[in-house]
Amino acid sequence: MACQSRRSRLKVRQVAAAALAAAAVGLNGLSFLHGALVVNTRPRPFHLQQQGRAVSRRAAESATELSRTERLLAAVRERVAAMGGTEAWEDAANAVAAAIDSGTDEAEMALAKAFGWTGWFDLNRASYLKPKLPQDIGKLREALRWLSDGPLSLSPEQLRHALAIKPLAYLVGPEKSYHAALEVAPEQFSTPSAFRDLLLREPMALDLTHNCQLTDPDDRPMDDWGEPVHCDGQCTHCWRSSTPRFMGGVLDGVEV
Repeated sequence: MACQSRRSRLKVRQVAAAALAAAAVGLNGLSFLHGALVVNTRPRPFHLQQQGRAVSRRAAESATELSRTERLLAAVRERVAAMGGTEAWEDAANAVAAAIDSGTDEAEMALAKAFGWTGWFDLNRASYLKPKLPQDIGKLREALRWLSDGPLSLSPEQLRHALAIKPLAYLVGPEKSYHAALEVAPEQFSTPSAFRDLLLREPMALDLTHNCQLTDPDDRPMDDWGEPVHCDGQCTHCWRSSTPRFMGGVLDGVEV
């Protein structure tokens, strides 16, 4: 009996070792022939190996991103509480969640991106960064109401997409940005319908409230050759730097 027990334990160890080996090299599996362990050494088809690796990679990436989101929101909530802003933060998150028809975690991520919390977290909660609390809840609700009922008439899904790209422009003064951007928009985007169509495709266009092609070059500073510089230094808010990309083109020979 003792001998039989040892043989059983040995067989279990053999099976375990062979299983690990098969998993490591992508073999088809194990089988028994007349009580003896047989390892099928024929490799799995390459496309199946690739599929398995892709699934594992996606699962790992999803777990990593989920972990980051959870850790970020936990850190933000902790810091917001220390600032005495928990009520304001939760009110804002609930308002955004209702507007985009989602859970509060997604709404909090939009707030975190809009008010500087993601950079603060990614830089290990740097003390020199000063992320902000959301604006007055009344103004936030007014902004969200304008986005859904105003000329843009954004659906919850459309607003969710916009907040994922450029949350601050949509959560703080979107009506003011809309009129400023439309006033200086290039001709092809200068009508409300054309501008709305662009915003659905390129939400960041709401933040383009400047157009250096409409300003006077004589009012610009001079370069070392005595010529006015070719821009006003507001490139992140300027139509000229973004329009070529909207049109599938280039700016000054450089892809943008």
